[in-house]
Amino acid sequence: MIMLANSQVAAADTLRVSYSLERAPTVLGAVVVTEQRLSVKLAEFEYRKRLGVGEFMSQADIEKRNSVYTTELMRKFPSINVSPSYGKSSMAEWFALSKRETGNPMVGACPMQVVVDNMPMPTPFNLDMLPSPRNLAGIEVYNGPATIPPQFAGYNRSCGLILVWTRDGY
Repeated sequence: MIMLANSQVAAADTLRVSYSLERAPTVLGAVVVTEQRLSVKLAEFEYRKRLGVGEFMSQADIEKRNSVYTTELMRKFPSINVSPSYGKSSMAEWFALSKRETGNPMVGACPMQVVVDNMPMPTPFNLDMLPSPRNLAGIEVYNGPATIPPQFAGYNRSCGLILVWTRDGY
C-alpha cells in the first residue's frame, strides 16, 4: 500500500498522476551596446586588414599620428614614394609613386591609382586634394596588381592602388 497526501492506493491499483507546469516570468538584465556598427565600406576594410595583404592605417592610427595633411600620412607607407612635381605654378603637387619605380609622374614614373570611397581619381592624383586626416576612417595600400583585391582590380592599377575611406557622414 502507498500513502499519498491523505490518500491510500492499494498495491494492485494503478495511479495516474498528472502534472501541469506554470510559466515562470523571465526578467533579463539590460543590454548595453558599446560598439558602433561599422558601415559596409569599413566592415570590408576590416575584413581585408585581417587577411593581412596590403598595408593599412585605421582611423585610430590616423588620429594617433595627428597629421595636418593627408600627404604626411602617405609618407608612412613603405610602398609609397611621395614625390613633388612642379607644374605651371611654383607650388608643388604631391603624387604617390610606386617605390618599385621612382621619378616624376609627368615623365613616365609609376603613379599609383587613388580611389576615394570607391571613386577612382585621375592618375596621377595630387595627394593634397585628398580629404583632411580628421575626415578619414582608413587607408589601404596595395603595391602592385597581384595584391589588389579583385573588386578593385582593373585598368591603370599596375603601379599599385591606394584606397582612402572617409568617415561616415563626410
